[in-house]
Amino acid sequence: MAVQLELHGLGYGRAIMHAVEMQLMALGIQRMELHARVSAVAFYAKLGFSIIGVRYLEVGLPHQSMVKDIPA
Repeated sequence: MAVQLELHGLGYGRAIMHAVEMQLMALGIQRMELHARVSAVAFYAKLGFSIIGVRYLEVGLPHQSMVKDIPA
């Protein structure tokens, strides 16, 4: 997921992630894992994601795997 740079800080990313989480909850899925660009790790951490593993390159950019448990 990505939000256009000039729209950062306006709540669009948070709204998208909230909608995804609600859909996963409705489906009974209890865990979400993602590959975050290192520059977005703080954003996902604010949403409750935790870092797992070590940084790696994906599509030529540094990434970090992150995970979040979804309440039942």
